[in-house]
Amino acid sequence: MFPNKNKIIIISAALVLSAIGYYGYKEFFADKTKTEVGANGNEKTSAIEIAPNVTAEVEEVAIDSNSPLYLNPDLKKPSLNRTIVIPDSYSVRATKIMNEKISGLLTDLKKDPSSYVNWSDLAMRYKTAEEIWLYLSQAAPRVSDAFINLGDLYMYYFHDNAKAEPMFLKAVASAPRSLENYSRIVDFYVTAINDKAAARKFLKDSIAKYPDMELTLTSLLEQVSPQ
Repeated sequence: MFPNKNKIIIISAALVLSAIGYYGYKEFFADKTKTEVGANGNEKTSAIEIAPNVTAEVEEVAIDSNSPLYLNPDLKKPSLNRTIVIPDSYSVRATKIMNEKISGLLTDLKKDPSSYVNWSDLAMRYKTAEEIWLYLSQAAPRVSDAFINLGDLYMYYFHDNAKAEPMFLKAVASAPRSLENYSRIVDFYVTAINDKAAARKFLKDSIAKYPDMELTLTSLLEQVSPQ
């Protein structure tokens, strides 16, 4: 690859263009790039000079049917025509910023509804977050993000622990080597339902299922073990 360079990971060429502008990209970087194409043809890495004697590595990853971020086009998508409702507690400036951000996301998604990042960003701001997270959990089930957010939504906002637990479990199943996912469900067992025994059983079962995670999960197990 390109040694001794900053690295910028860009998912899809569209994000490259949105970050620096299409025309700015062509004018500034046109003669300053060196490109290598990955063996599978889906990844392209470019070395770009972003300042005198300072280069960065930009990796563009095509979102195809093999990508975890690929959205199943056969699933019904959440409606993008709902009324935007901003809480009354927001200041005038915050309301303006929120409206502009949501409007921009809605416009982008109507043009291209295949962006996991835009759907996720919209869910963070939209009152219909549950509908969007449920859609993403089905459209891209290999990404744990939607399951974690559903778990948090049910646990903290709806106070429905019966719905929260399976979402956290699905997050671990979709990304079993993410320590964050284990931490979230352990927090659920300890904080929401006050059941350290359930947390210990879950961690011991996980270690048995994923032996390579033993060292990582042992620290969590120690935190919930009887004193």
